[in-house]
Amino acid sequence: ANWHKKMRLRFPGAKLFDDPDAPKLLIRTCLDLCGGLNDRLGQLPWDLYIANQTNRILLLHWHRPVPLEHLLIPNELDWSVPKTMPGFFPNSNEIRVSREAMKVVRSLPELFDLDESRPDDTFWSRLDASLSNARNDAKILRHRLLGHLNEDILEERMGRLRETDLLHNTASFGTIFWMFFRPATGVQQALDSVYDSLQLQPNSYSAIHCRVRHPKATPKDVIIKGKNQEYTADKTGLPWHGATKAHAV
Repeated sequence: ANWHKKMRLRFPGAKLFDDPDAPKLLIRTCLDLCGGLNDRLGQLPWDLYIANQTNRILLLHWHRPVPLEHLLIPNELDWSVPKTMPGFFPNSNEIRVSREAMKVVRSLPELFDLDESRPDDTFWSRLDASLSNARNDAKILRHRLLGHLNEDILEERMGRLRETDLLHNTASFGTIFWMFFRPATGVQQALDSVYDSLQLQPNSYSAIHCRVRHPKATPKDVIIKGKNQEYTADKTGLPWHGATKAHAV
């Protein structure tokens, strides 16, 4: 983290991309459908590990449903792509990046040779070679691996390195999250409104999130279409009536 901060100060703005003396970059991208919030942000310890092992500056870049910076902004560690970089952000009159501009980010070479974000059966045996090659590969690499799908393999790997604060079950995750993020203005205002309406004092209450309207709230052998019958409920919401409602409850 300290090295990251020094490099961003030394190479401000577009210099991080353009200056030949700037360090190499690793960008976690989400350009299309790439899972829910945990798929995107539950990977922070894993992303830090990869960036550390490849000696690259770690950046995060989404533009679906909107650029990540609309929701969360850098806190102690600046993970943001400079606003002046072409193809990364919407034009002033747009909400999303155009498909034409999106080709800029899509054309970046990927850290891992994967058909999609999910690792195949041979991926983990090739991990060391991939990380070693990444130290010498292109100036900018992007990645979209969902490492938590095989987190037991990662935990075993870290254990062999005598690491006790592991990647996915780490007690440090909260510290890592707040090192990366603080709420954008609109999100903070929404949080403040909830605090006021429920008379909550920060750090002195508990909360539970019950994910009962997800398709997993159905028997294993039942496939539920969503409100839109063309898509699964995971994309469009679980119909809240009849058998699905009764099972979820």
